Amino acid sequence: MERSYPSALSKIDYELYAVNGMTQTAGAITDLGLRSARGSVSRDRDDSKAIVGRLAFSPMLGIEIAGSGYHGQYKPSTATVGSGNIDIFAVDWTLQRGPFELIGEAAWTRISNNNATGVTGNAIGPSGMFGYYVQGN
Repeated sequence: MERSYPSALSKIDYELYAVNGMTQTAGAITDLGLRSARGSVSRDRDDSKAIVGRLAFSPMLGIEIAGSGYHGQYKPSTATVGSGNIDIFAVDWTLQRGPFELIGEAAWTRISNNNATGVTGNAIGPSGMFGYYVQGN
């Protein structure tokens, strides 16, 4: 993680990584999410790295807004032809004032070649997803 201080009160954090890509087995990317498509720490199944990054800005103590991204290839299950890309973009925020905190995140995914029709004639999975949460402490 790298850090920069554009003013006496503000801060910018940024990170950029190359990581092992996602794996795909039959039904791994479904309407329920991407969790079962996570790759291995020890081996990149498709020898295809993914790029992950995050940029956060804090204009003053107690406030932060950030954007994150992921881009990588995956190989769909044998029921489909070719490969696809997974793109994830997320925005998160934190607001802290005294003993109170409000945090949240929203994320969007775009999954190419995942909604193709498989051998059985059924769609493999969604072409995109969206989710969010807001939490007060």
